[in-house]
Amino acid sequence: MKRLILILILTLSLQSWTKADDISEFEIEGMSIGDSLLDYFSEEEIIKAIRKNQYEGMDGKFIDIDFYNDTSPFLKIYEGLQIVYKKNDINYKIYSLAGSLFFKNDINKCLEMQKIVDKDLSNLFKKAKRQEKKQKYSWDETGKSYLYFISYYLDTGDEIEITCYELAEHLKRQHYLLVAVDSKEFKDWLRK
Repeated sequence: MKRLILILILTLSLQSWTKADDISEFEIEGMSIGDSLLDYFSEEEIIKAIRKNQYEGMDGKFIDIDFYNDTSPFLKIYEGLQIVYKKNDINYKIYSLAGSLFFKNDINKCLEMQKIVDKDLSNLFKKAKRQEKKQKYSWDETGKSYLYFISYYLDTGDEIEITCYELAEHLKRQHYLLVAVDSKEFKDWLRK
């Protein structure tokens, strides 16, 4: 029953983005690309949520923070939230935003939810180029884990991605859905 309610809430929240012309109108937990994190969190909360070594080996231009519903009661739809901002930005402007839903050992429920989100996004971003693919999860050396991507490429260079992570049992992690919204600037930096 909880999952049914979650699907209804997620679908209704996606419909609130109707006629989204650009990525800044796309919301996850009420936040959008370009917003200031300070509108939602204190500076202390932001600093406390920084993920260590997330972009290890890169130039350190961006910082990644995480919140989960067991420690952050403000999450209403998603069970996890990942946000990226620029290092030394006193405004903490959001460049990437992602929400996670966990599905224990049931990849089929993850894929069902992915289809629901995909249908809503295809109605909202009719001009975006859509791509679907499956690939092995690079962090699993056994090759037993997979990623199921659906990506939307906007004319602006911004991207939206809906990914189901099917993680092998030995990784001791749940399957999960990640709905991610990335600015062009952040995606270009990741590709370097």
